[in-house]
Amino acid sequence: MTNNTTFSGNVSIGTDVVSSQKLKIGGTGCMIIPKGTTPQRPTAVTGKIRFNTTTHKFEGRISDWHPISEEDAPVLYSFSSFTFTHAGVTGRTGPTLTQLVNHADYSSAAWRTNTNFFSLYNNITGMQQWTVPATGTYRIQAYGAWGGVGKTSNSGGKGGHVKADFALTEGTKLVIICGQMGGDGGGTVGGGGGGAGWVLKPGNFTSTNDVYLVAGGGTGGPGNTYGWWPTGRRAASAGNSQGSSTSGGGAAGGPYNPGGGAGYSGNGAGTSGSYPSGGKMPANGATGGYGGYNNNDAYYTRYGGFGGGGGNGAHSGGGGAGYGGATGQNYGTGTVAAGSTSYIMPNGTGGVTVSNRTFVGNNASSLNGFVHIEKL
Repeated sequence: MTNNTTFSGNVSIGTDVVSSQKLKIGGTGCMIIPKGTTPQRPTAVTGKIRFNTTTHKFEGRISDWHPISEEDAPVLYSFSSFTFTHAGVTGRTGPTLTQLVNHADYSSAAWRTNTNFFSLYNNITGMQQWTVPATGTYRIQAYGAWGGVGKTSNSGGKGGHVKADFALTEGTKLVIICGQMGGDGGGTVGGGGGGAGWVLKPGNFTSTNDVYLVAGGGTGGPGNTYGWWPTGRRAASAGNSQGSSTSGGGAAGGPYNPGGGAGYSGNGAGTSGSYPSGGKMPANGATGGYGGYNNNDAYYTRYGGFGGGGGNGAHSGGGGAGYGGATGQNYGTGTVAAGSTSYIMPNGTGGVTVSNRTFVGNNASSLNGFVHIEKL
């Protein structure tokens, strides 16, 4: 047989017939495939296989050569764990792909420069799209951002922290939104609401079946100097409850229009027009709200953090974003409405196996939100 043989019809090998569309090899013997050392690996297209005489393993090529075995099947790329962050960006909008790829937080991830594996979802700033590299179980932890500081003693509410284990298939896409801290006020100025930490399925973000988990963001701290003003409310009452409503935070009332934090299926309430104080839900870009008091913007306005945080209302703190968003602070009464809520996908939702669902508590690790993924 020559090196290049063309079969024009059906070919019989052993007791089976080979058509021009499919190769079937029968019998009880074996097939000999190409072999060679690791340095001898050819530059090949996806789908080729060989035996590596250096590692003594059969290997196949996808985007690179990978061992073929039960324990170490071919994967899209090497992965053990990674922490997705806000890449140093602050304010009501998230990082661009260039900012993410070039930031030190991402420098260890060789896959970050391959847009098949990492990109922005629909080119929406801040919505990181990551591709699952191999079929298996992944522990995903989401952390919500803190609300901004108000008066010096009135810190913003802490974000939530949730985690669970998900059985995911190679090639699955996840949309990751790392909430950013609400803007700090100080003095008599209240802080902006914190953005939530979201992990979602790609889509139009309307079905609750498309939510893997959410860690709520904290409410902005109040800024007024009166002693009876409380500190910012923590997200989801220390992050230990499953949200039920997906609505955005309501209007707080009072004269300064602080914005509510976004929920999964509703924007936060607040001022309307070109500069809304309510945070935006993921379907609308998950941007933070503007400050709701437009007299002397430079002094009074503090943005809600990216991830859906509500903007402040002069002396009032904005609401944190979450599965259900928090209402901003009511200046007239000094009360802080209930915090945003967190959420973890129940087992079996949309055919996904979910285990070890845990509402850990507060984000005690960072003022900004982040998402950590580990392959188990």
